[in-house]
Amino acid sequence: MAIAAKKAKSRANSIVTAGGSTLGNIKSIDGSCSTNQNTAVPYRMLAKNTFADSASAGMETISSPIQGGMIKLFANINATYFVK
Repeated sequence: MAIAAKKAKSRANSIVTAGGSTLGNIKSIDGSCSTNQNTAVPYRMLAKNTFADSASAGMETISSPIQGGMIKLFANINATYFVK
């Protein structure tokens, strides 16, 4: 989020400078963070299958699956600045 905020200020400064003005203080700022990972893990199905497998094998414990990998996050900053 901090990197996105710095980029927003830098871009606003470039636009304002090109217009012959200077960037003032922040009027408002709003940030959000989201992921593009749209695949939902069917935990109910995994739990059901794990239970069925362990019951048929005579096991009484149920294990939770752990999925490795990376999650990509996207930060979005909407900033409004005063212009001098």
